[in-house]
Amino acid sequence: MALIEKQLEEIRAISGGALKIFKYKVPNDPFDRNHVAALLKGKGPRTVILIGHVDVVDTSPYGSLRDLAFNPELLKEAMRGIKELPPEVEDDLKSRRFLFGRGVLDMKAGLVLEMNLLRELVKARIETGNVLFCPVVDEERDSVGMRGALPFLKEVMESEGLDYVACVNTEPCELGGADDKRPIFIGSVGKLMPFVLVLGKPSHVGEPWLGINAAHLASRIVLDLEGVPWSSDEIGDDRFPPMACMEISVVRESYSVTIPDMALLYFNKLAVEDDHGVFLSSFKKACEESLRRAISDWEERLSLCGLPSPTLEKGIRIVEVRDVIDEARRNGFREDSVISAQASNKEEMDTRKMSLMILLEAIKTIPIEPPAAVVGFLPPYYPSKVNRNKSVKEKMLRKLAEDLCVKWSNRFGEPFVLKEAFGGITDLSFLGGGTSVEDLRAVLDNMPGASTLYPLDLDAMRMLDVPVINIGVGGKDAHKWTERLDMEFSFRVVPDMLMEFVREILSADFVR
Repeated sequence: MALIEKQLEEIRAISGGALKIFKYKVPNDPFDRNHVAALLKGKGPRTVILIGHVDVVDTSPYGSLRDLAFNPELLKEAMRGIKELPPEVEDDLKSRRFLFGRGVLDMKAGLVLEMNLLRELVKARIETGNVLFCPVVDEERDSVGMRGALPFLKEVMESEGLDYVACVNTEPCELGGADDKRPIFIGSVGKLMPFVLVLGKPSHVGEPWLGINAAHLASRIVLDLEGVPWSSDEIGDDRFPPMACMEISVVRESYSVTIPDMALLYFNKLAVEDDHGVFLSSFKKACEESLRRAISDWEERLSLCGLPSPTLEKGIRIVEVRDVIDEARRNGFREDSVISAQASNKEEMDTRKMSLMILLEAIKTIPIEPPAAVVGFLPPYYPSKVNRNKSVKEKMLRKLAEDLCVKWSNRFGEPFVLKEAFGGITDLSFLGGGTSVEDLRAVLDNMPGASTLYPLDLDAMRMLDVPVINIGVGGKDAHKWTERLDMEFSFRVVPDMLMEFVREILSADFVR
C-alpha cells in the first residue's frame, strides 16, 4: 500500500486539489494493515468505484525458481533453460508480448491500469461525476480487505454526498471466456463452503461391530456428493461447476487403535443462485441419505464376515451448526473464549481451522448420540453478485456494456462478448445484491464464530448495492508458475476501454 500511496500523492500534486486521499485501518485484520483510497471530485453525486486487490498467491509453484518469481526479466531468462515446457509456454517465452511473473496478471497489471486511469482523468480535468479508487488487501485469502472497506465506502458515500452508479474491477478476463472471445463480466460468482462433521462411534479395531467408523461415513458422503448435478448453478448461457470436496480428514489429536469417531469434510460450491436456505436443506438431506447407505453397507459387510451387526441404539441425527451453538451457549459455552485462547497464533491458524475448533469445543458441552453429523458452512463466504436487470442502475450498466462490446469488437479487432458472471471469486461479491437477509443468515448463523472470524457489514452491503463490471487485462495461467501477462492487449486496448466506460457511465441518461 505504501507504493500506491506514493503514486496517489504524485497524482494529487497535479490535480489542483481535485484529488482527496484517505487512509484508514483495515478492521479485523490479523496483520493490522492500512488501506489507502483516493476520490477524484467532479460535479454532482454520480460516482464510479475502481477496486482491485494488492495481494498475490504464494510462489511455491515456482519450485527452484521461486526466488525469481517477482523478477520478470530474470525469471523469463531462467525459464528458457527449462526442457520440456508446454509448447504454448515455449512460444510465449520467445515473444516480447508476454511478461512472466507472480502477480503480473492477477492482479498487479489491473491495479496499474486503474491508477493510470485516475491520472489521465485528472489530466483531462473531468468534471462530470466522481471516481473513487479503492484498492484492498487479502482477496486471495479471506477478503478481509474488501469486507473491511464496506464501512469506509458507506461513510464516504454519506459524507461526500456520492451516488455509486458502478464499480469497476480489472481482474484477468481469462476465467469464463468463450472460445477466442474477450469476456466483459457484469457479475461475479459466489462461493459457499458447506461442511459436514461426522460423528461415528469409537471402538477397538478388534471389535469393530461395537462402533461405527466416522471415516467410512465421511467417505460415503464424498462419494455421493462430489460433482452432484443439483449443486451446479447456471445463469444465462453459463453453467458453473458442481461441488468439489476440498478436504476429508479424521479429527483426533493423536494416533490410536480406536476406530475414528470424528471426521470432517468440506466442499467448494460456486453459486449464482441466492437460495442458501434451500441449498442447506438439500445438502442436509443428501448427507442423511449417504449416512444411511453407509451404515447399511457396513452392516452387510460385517454379516458377510460372519460378525455381529453394529450396536446402534438410535437412528441418524443431522443437526445444523446454529442448533449446536445455541444449545452449547445454554450450557455456558462462549465462542470468544475459544478465540481468545488462540489469540497468540491467530496469524498462523486460518479461519477454517479456527471455525472448526469453535464447533469442536461446543460439541464437548452437549450430548449428541452417534451416528450423527453437524452441517454448516466454513469461511470464506462470497455472496453472488449478478445483474438482475431490475434497478435503473443495473439496466443502464447492462445496456451500456452491451453497446460497448459491439463498439470495441469493431474498433480493436478483438471479439468481445458480455458474460453474466466472472468464473472466480472477486471482491465484487460484497457490493450488495439480491441475496436476502434470510439467506445470508442461513450461511452466517451456521458458520461457527462468524461474527468474529468473518464479520460482514450487512447494513453497508444493503445500502451500497452497486452494479458491477469487470473489464479485465489479458494473459494466461493465473496462480500457476507460468503466469504471464499479455502486454499487447492489456496496455494497448484495456486502458481505452476503461476510460470510455467511465466517461460513458458518468454521463449516461438514467431513464427511470
